[in-house]
Amino acid sequence: PTVTWAGVASYDVCFSGIESGGVVAVGACPKQDKRAANLWYAGMQELDARCKPSDILIYGCENEPIIDIAANIHCFKNPYITRMRRFEYGRKR
Repeated sequence: PTVTWAGVASYDVCFSGIESGGVVAVGACPKQDKRAANLWYAGMQELDARCKPSDILIYGCENEPIIDIAANIHCFKNPYITRMRRFEYGRKR
């Protein structure tokens, strides 16, 4: 399954029904917004603690995130996201 969360208040709903020991997919960590990145990392740790997945597939990441969790992490690039990160407000960085 694909898992997403919006913060601590959403964990019970977002992580319920995920079978332990399986494979889950998540979106990449937001790079531009530090608060969103902190929520993402906290959610990843909570996902690992509650669901204990064997593997986590991260779609749209540039590099494997540095995070201390038991699950194996597999990153998959998204060329569209890579291209868009080179721009800010419609202009090349």
